[in-house]
Amino acid sequence: MADHDRPLNRRGTKAATFMGWWLKEQGLEPDVILASTARRVQETVHLMRQEGWAADAVVLNERRLYLAYPDTILECVAGLSTEWNTAMAVGHNPGMADLVSTLAGQVIEFPTAAIAVFQSPAEDWCTAVRSNDWELLHLWKPRELEAS
Repeated sequence: MADHDRPLNRRGTKAATFMGWWLKEQGLEPDVILASTARRVQETVHLMRQEGWAADAVVLNERRLYLAYPDTILECVAGLSTEWNTAMAVGHNPGMADLVSTLAGQVIEFPTAAIAVFQSPAEDWCTAVRSNDWELLHLWKPRELEAS
């Protein structure tokens, strides 16, 4: 089976469901979700939304996010409409881990199904990406949350 077509494993299914619930409990719902077209990412987004989290969010499936480097992920973010104030990117490591570390200005362990919440003072996505003025507000890892 091609990697792009590989489904979520049992651990990934559990983590996606839990993290969708966690985000709903935190009151964090994006206006738009940028999602890789890989099957496991599509399943992740579906499971996260299954309990009503981000029910109104627009999902943009983006082939370029499959195994993307941070620059490609940021290109996708920069192209978002100004009508969306909050966005979520769902992709793959090591690209997502590298992006989170770059935006945070420090090396961050970013395991499968982890969520990093960043904020930018910029007025639009393109400016936010170019200015690289991001503040890491939250970093949540499924295993740490489930253990607490």
